Amino acid sequence: MILLENTVPWQKDILDRLHRINFLYENREFAYELNILIEFTQVWLNIVTNMKDILQRTYKPSETNQNRLKTFLSFIQQNYMNKISLEDIASSANVSRGECCRFFRNTIQVSPIEYLISYRINKSLYLLENSDMTVSQISDYGIWR
Repeated sequence: MILLENTVPWQKDILDRLHRINFLYENREFAYELNILIEFTQVWLNIVTNMKDILQRTYKPSETNQNRLKTFLSFIQQNYMNKISLEDIASSANVSRGECCRFFRNTIQVSPIEYLISYRINKSLYLLENSDMTVSQISDYGIWR
């Protein structure tokens, strides 16, 4: 999290750009999407440029933790249509429920169940946008068991 202050020039620039993004979105003039993209790109460039020391020191998970995360996420992605419990997710990587929750919180800042729900929502949105299925059909499809 970054606390942006108007008194720091590069942070003020970000705040100004965010206000501009809001203005562009509200007015929706021709090519507003491209202008928003440009503004967001400048925001990210500003963050990366001014926080490079912090970004270079960020935590890099061990290979063991990377493999554990892949195991958890693969299990959820392969089984999201089925009824999945916290126990099921934890068992996929041979850890306790408590360790599974701690691991998710420390690595991706959400609980395993929050991740599962988010994944299901994204899959549902994808089906709504890219298929002829109705909301009822998507719910019967198994995503929300």
